Amino acid sequence: MAKQFLEVFPTLKLKNETAAFLEQVTVERITATKRKDILRVFIKSDHLISKDRIYEVEREIKKQLFPGAEIVIKLYEKYCLSARYDTPTVLEQYRDSILLELKEYGHLEYMIFKRAEISFPEEKKVLLTVKDSVLAREKEEELLRILDKILGERFSLPVFTVMEYKKQPEEEILSETENMLTYEEAIGQRNGTLEKYGAQPGYERGAGYEMQSDYEKGAGYEAPFVHGGEAGDGTGTFQESEGAYEGPLPYGESAFYGEQQSGEMTVQQASAVTYAVLEGKEREISSEKRVPKGSSKGKTMQKGGSGKAGRTRPLRRSDNPDVIYGRDFEEEAMQIDEIVGEIGEVVIRGKILNVDKREIRNERTIFIFDVTDFTDTVTIKLFLQNEYVEEMSENIRKGAFIKLKGVATIDRFDNELTIGSVTGMKKISDFTVSRVDNSEQKRVELHCHTKMSDMDGVANAEDLIERAYQWGHPAIAITDHGVVQAFPDANHVWERLWKAEKAKRKEAGEEKVEVEFAYNLNGMLEVKAKIVSTGEEAAVEINMMEQTAKDHEITDVSRWKDSSYARQFRTVIRRAERRLKNADTLDVLYRIDLEDTLYELKCALIEEDLESAEELEEELLDMLEG
Repeated sequence: MAKQFLEVFPTLKLKNETAAFLEQVTVERITATKRKDILRVFIKSDHLISKDRIYEVEREIKKQLFPGAEIVIKLYEKYCLSARYDTPTVLEQYRDSILLELKEYGHLEYMIFKRAEISFPEEKKVLLTVKDSVLAREKEEELLRILDKILGERFSLPVFTVMEYKKQPEEEILSETENMLTYEEAIGQRNGTLEKYGAQPGYERGAGYEMQSDYEKGAGYEAPFVHGGEAGDGTGTFQESEGAYEGPLPYGESAFYGEQQSGEMTVQQASAVTYAVLEGKEREISSEKRVPKGSSKGKTMQKGGSGKAGRTRPLRRSDNPDVIYGRDFEEEAMQIDEIVGEIGEVVIRGKILNVDKREIRNERTIFIFDVTDFTDTVTIKLFLQNEYVEEMSENIRKGAFIKLKGVATIDRFDNELTIGSVTGMKKISDFTVSRVDNSEQKRVELHCHTKMSDMDGVANAEDLIERAYQWGHPAIAITDHGVVQAFPDANHVWERLWKAEKAKRKEAGEEKVEVEFAYNLNGMLEVKAKIVSTGEEAAVEINMMEQTAKDHEITDVSRWKDSSYARQFRTVIRRAERRLKNADTLDVLYRIDLEDTLYELKCALIEEDLESAEELEEELLDMLEG
């Protein structure tokens, strides 16, 4: 159950302005890694909060609540904004926050987005226009992925981003003659990079290589990259987990050297393979960076397809009717709380808590859903062709139990642990074990709070009553603190359950079933119930006012007359007693207050407590004269 942020962190001291932003923010859930080195707080807000404030709160939580601990605090925002916050408005008001995040993540992504011109050519399309450069093209996929993540997952906007390049002025382009590498230098630099990413050593011109790359990092799948082309032809195969791209390879020989035969190449050409070295960080070698000269255009690689029109793999590749996606698998599931970081391929099972889906570029849809096995919760990301969305929506739904196989990864942008690269998913039955009451003589819970008792109960009234019914309990008492807001829900579920119970009894031969059930408020609470079944009558009546009166009889207040101060307070006491003789004409709450104050005054006199007696006399006079 979601709670207010300031209730979850009551001792956290923040600047007044920051605290004001958090007043209406709720905490949906909090998770921590098994090593207790990352604490993730998932929040929901109906108003924008700048990223610098989010960073400030993260720092203060760590500083005040975990001083000296080696722990990372991460807040994950989810915004539920009004309809006026369309995509242009969000990007206008939130652009500085995006820039701040990108600056923390990577300088190149930050500079590209900062200098980009943003437009909205279509309703669901965000266009970034940037100056054409090798670095911009190298960072394109990662930057677009981050923007899609922010707009889609954080703001639930059904949009996708694309990038368009404009030619740089000639004066901004470096002279080709000043940036030449010899053929041997380029080969050495390229081979070093390929070997770093898993290529076969000893690569020679035309010999081919094989390697693994993280395609679309963070998008949730990997693919083997196989180069089998002749020198200069730029052909080969890109093999995906759900299809193969047959056509020109972006990194064939002609991609490196084009039509050059001089044994020299420019830095721009060499960086198509070696940009990870130039940047000084490990990066995936993207398969879609550029099309080699002389290649056929118009062929594009599609997730879930072969690259040839009309050829897409089926959603399920198993004869097992329980399989809803990918291939069947037999591995045992591990507990979600045992997933520590990027441990590779995992198999989990659990219950789907919520599902979100949105259309992205290339006629695909991303499914994002949380799965819990009741030890912990993890987010699953699944990418599908749009043609499969309707079929998959029937199986990926809230409350369903599934078992899946995928790869545990941590998004470097926001440290979010997710499972992607899903290779198989199947339906399973509910594996949870419900508690039962096997006692021959059933109990009756006489003191039970619902969530209407602030800070003392978390359950709904209907859930409590249904559980009592399932366990065979004949009754249950809802004893909230001075409120009756749970009564309507309790009455509705009681009516539903009793309707089913009557049908059962009638089927068993019990023809006559009559039940009366009523709530009445008299002072604090008065509940009456009468049940008549199969000619047998029973009645139960609980009057909380009578219970209160009995509590007052603990002290014999008639002894107030023996007090040395009795004469001083006799008049006001007599007036109050005369007023109470006409109790039927008094307001219920007024009568209760009058009785209580009079009772306390008499007790004070018995204890010879003059100071308390004088204070109570003033209260009593105000009530009598009011």
